[in-house]
Amino acid sequence: ATMIGAGLVLSEALDILTEQQSNKTFRKALEDIGHDIKSGLSLTMAFGKHPEIFLPIYVNLIKSGESSGKLDEILAKLADNLEKEREFRARVTGALIYPIVVIVMMVIVVFIMMIFVIPKLTSLYRDSSLELPISTKILIAMSDFFVNFWWLIILIGVVGTLFFKRWIKTTEGALIYDTWILRFPIVGNLTSSISLTNFNRNFGMLLAAGLPLLDAVNIVEGLVDNQVFKNALKSCYAGVERGLSFSSQLNIFPVFPKIVGQMVKVGEETGKVDEIFLKLAEYFESKSDHLIKNLTVA
Repeated sequence: ATMIGAGLVLSEALDILTEQQSNKTFRKALEDIGHDIKSGLSLTMAFGKHPEIFLPIYVNLIKSGESSGKLDEILAKLADNLEKEREFRARVTGALIYPIVVIVMMVIVVFIMMIFVIPKLTSLYRDSSLELPISTKILIAMSDFFVNFWWLIILIGVVGTLFFKRWIKTTEGALIYDTWILRFPIVGNLTSSISLTNFNRNFGMLLAAGLPLLDAVNIVEGLVDNQVFKNALKSCYAGVERGLSFSSQLNIFPVFPKIVGQMVKVGEETGKVDEIFLKLAEYFESKSDHLIKNLTVA
């Protein structure tokens, strides 16, 4: 964006970026794009030939920039949006490391207790003639199972994990899992806030770039990971296609808090829908940060 804004020819800007790129895959893609540009293809068409690297949102924003003659402004907005997403994702990932480490340590401690500690205590109980409580008997039985069948527990864990990963990749499995996640205490609120942050930010950027509402809904639906949000946006798309307002469709689905539909309605009435979505993105990002702090403290 900086080089184009300074008046540099597009092909020359791509050549400079290619020389600076250390990642081989991305470098090869830039080389192909540069070659296509010099062959007469538009930047939109050249980027569209690499969907594995450049998502539809990038291609559509570039198309909008080429059509409006404001490619440098569009690229600058895209770069700013990507930077915000990167920082937000880094904060979320960093905050989740602590609870994940705690859970892993708890599992390790349970294994150590069951395999090494409890068997030594069990020998003392077995030499005693006292009648053991049912809870102690259950604990001893579990320890014996861990000692004798630890390999089976690990095998079940590995197979179960592989099966679970395949299951959640199916539409039905993803819908069940994502619905359950959203209902789970604390984690559900955090997942919802993160999804809403990305949804609103990308939507606001697309509308600010001049993309039609239906195109924006379709693109954002493809970017959303949560299947519940995906299904809701598909239904919203069908409703808007029939001539209904986007705000009225958002109000139908509980996955979108009432504030979203209400704020979007205000944006529709004032003609500032893009600004409303960007403000909502800031609101849900702030909410996500607050939930993350509570999670790490707990």
